[in-house]
Amino acid sequence: MPVVGYQYLNCVTRKDATSPHLRGSHLETVAHVLPLPAYDEACGGARWYARAMLDRIAGEDGEDGVLAAVLRVEGPMEAAVTKETLREFDGGSFVRYTLAGGETYHCIASSEGKEGDVVPVAPESTEGGYRFFTKAHLQAAWGRAAGERSAESVRCVAINVPAPAPATVNWPTMSNDAAKWVRTAFPNARVLLINLMSVELENSCGCMINHRLLFGVDADVPTVAPLAAFDLSTAPPAALFPEADGARISDFLVGEGFAIDTIPVGVNWLRVRFTKFNDAFMAAVPEARDVVGIESCSATPVA
Repeated sequence: MPVVGYQYLNCVTRKDATSPHLRGSHLETVAHVLPLPAYDEACGGARWYARAMLDRIAGEDGEDGVLAAVLRVEGPMEAAVTKETLREFDGGSFVRYTLAGGETYHCIASSEGKEGDVVPVAPESTEGGYRFFTKAHLQAAWGRAAGERSAESVRCVAINVPAPAPATVNWPTMSNDAAKWVRTAFPNARVLLINLMSVELENSCGCMINHRLLFGVDADVPTVAPLAAFDLSTAPPAALFPEADGARISDFLVGEGFAIDTIPVGVNWLRVRFTKFNDAFMAAVPEARDVVGIESCSATPVA
């Protein structure tokens, strides 16, 4: 059962700002939230850092593949109903959107208008504004999928969100509460797969709070920290990387552009195996240091 999504889907926003990762189905590491110079300094320029992480995770689970729970989001998405500016800085501001159900999403709003601005709308409105899926959506999906298996057994969380395929603009966005819940609810998970182009707003101006929460860089949204602490404009300590001495986070991969919607309804558990693009292909992609390009991904249903 193939679950690779839009192999040549280009991660480009409406503002013509290309994201720093591959086109198509890919797995991102914590290095994805670092500017490339910071990554080079922290990793010593290691070219295949992302591939090595995937090999470690796959090796822990053996030839059968990584055990994945399929979470199918159902019900209407939530609208952002309020917008607050938490801090201002040269070139923009750090903002918090509060959703109809009380969950939040944080990002940078650029003074140049580059942000895919979330227009606050009434909860019952279907016009204008972005829509979000929430912790409550994922909790309900887990309740439908779990059966007799425990959350501790989950090694991969595969999320399917109702969206046009391919949803190249204005896709549903994960709330920050949902990102935190994934890491706390599934303590042994090492991979997240989603059928969307990103777990962030279409253009979060590089803030990437959901990525930071999923990778374990932050346990909560760093709303009171200095700007450099959440835009990562300076190199982090080497201990950010899972294999480093004194590392404080575990291996974790965020997979975007995977066709989870091809998995038949009723199949809630899978063994997932990944095939990486070969070295020659990856060598032609300068931005490939922080991600793994996936040539194929197969999934076998399990009882």
